Amino acid sequence: MDLSNLDFFDKSPEEELIRRLVKTGLTRLEAEFLLYCFFSDRLDDISRPDEDSILNNQYF
Repeated sequence: MDLSNLDFFDKSPEEELIRRLVKTGLTRLEAEFLLYCFFSDRLDDISRPDEDSILNNQYF
């Protein structure tokens, strides 16, 4: 008896997204990293250089 299609436990939304991403061919680690990049609050703290700063070599 194959019970793999039955969901006895509620999956978290994150786990469901990871499962769907893995179905596209990503590894689980890649899927988790992708979700981290999209949903992490820490990424808001990263300052991105603007064009003038790059042209003035402030980042080199």
